[in-house]
Amino acid sequence: MLDMIHLISDDELRLTLRRLCDKIVPGGKLILRTTVPSRKPVPWLRRVEEWRIKALHLTRIFDSSEEVTALLSEAGFMVELKEPTALGREETWFICRRPGLEHH
Repeated sequence: MLDMIHLISDDELRLTLRRLCDKIVPGGKLILRTTVPSRKPVPWLRRVEEWRIKALHLTRIFDSSEEVTALLSEAGFMVELKEPTALGREETWFICRRPGLEHH
């Protein structure tokens, strides 16, 4: 899932994540990238995305890292890794696993 969860409501995201967790085999991974707003001044990439969302008459929903982690956990995923795509970037990778099979 790349750069799209901010375009749907938390209820839509909960439903999507639950369905994905049900479909992914035990031990399977979900890789998600999303913008996690920082407390720094708004970067130009987020300004461009906010402009695009406004032009499409959509509602912008950027969740915090804690909110994304909670939504993933609520759906049944274990978050194994959470880190920015690069130093100073808001785009963040969440690598998750559906519990079930132990990996070696």
